[in-house]
Amino acid sequence: MLAGSHQLFFRNTHLAGHSAYLANALVPESPRVAVTVQRRDSDQSALTIEYAVRADSIPALAWVLGSLAAGLLMLRFTRARGI
Repeated sequence: MLAGSHQLFFRNTHLAGHSAYLANALVPESPRVAVTVQRRDSDQSALTIEYAVRADSIPALAWVLGSLAAGLLMLRFTRARGI
């Protein structure tokens, strides 16, 4: 999921003269996602949900720490072998 602001639009026009509509956003499971705005038209047949996605910093941190650990191991083994 790309970080940043996003928008989802939904419209239901099935049997417009005889229908009642209801649509809502559920609470996101991930703390990275936050619903910021929900807008509906007067008969609630159209819904716009705006949400924000935070960047996932854990994989980047894992790559940095993994690379650092690999570098330290290589340094230790080269010194132990006298290279």
